[in-house]
Amino acid sequence: MVAESSSIHDFFISYKHADTKDFAAKLKATLVAFEADVWLDSEMMHPGDSLLAGIEDGIRDSIDAIVIMSEHYFTGWAEAERSALFAKMVSKRLRIIPIWYCLQEERVQDLAPMFAGMKAIKVADDSENSALQAATEVMQGYKRSQRRARLFDLFFRAVSRHVQDRDLEVWIAVLADDVKALEKALQAGGDPNITDAALWNRYNKIITEHKDVFPAWRRLFLYLTEEGSIGGGSGG
Repeated sequence: MVAESSSIHDFFISYKHADTKDFAAKLKATLVAFEADVWLDSEMMHPGDSLLAGIEDGIRDSIDAIVIMSEHYFTGWAEAERSALFAKMVSKRLRIIPIWYCLQEERVQDLAPMFAGMKAIKVADDSENSALQAATEVMQGYKRSQRRARLFDLFFRAVSRHVQDRDLEVWIAVLADDVKALEKALQAGGDPNITDAALWNRYNKIITEHKDVFPAWRRLFLYLTEEGSIGGGSGG
């Protein structure tokens, strides 16, 4: 049993309890103060919940992932989280934001060479100031184009649980950078010129039949309204 999420999260925080539990909690609180929606296991998981299933759901329903890398991060459950996160990053479905907690580049090279080449946020302790510094840098790295693509990805995947649509499969394959899936969808009759706006118009009322699509629909709806694509804006 896993507590069901009621929203799409801006950030999933992956960390090692033994090293960075206090810092993760402070970072989460600071991001929330910046009006971000954050998934943190200590607040999202409840007694009796499946840890692995909860982590998978949190990653699935998040736009970006913050990885707090510490000395013992790459052991135990944190390693399982890292593997799942990295797989999604490679498929271009999730952006990973590394935070080096009390680590220097040389040590990161030893622990996880694949992360050493990524731009990271560096913090020296678990103070309020360090949490504020990290949260500020995280929010400054906000990418609207990436966020738009991720929100459409989450919405289209939610819709695909209920309908079979080759055009939808085309877009999911494109967002996942999956050439084989794209070829299959096109061979089955998918439209290579289909647009995200066309698919939005096709399925923006699906929540009347399938309530589980609502969280992804709501976040995308708010985003499109904010950018003026719908609700009296520039079209779409």
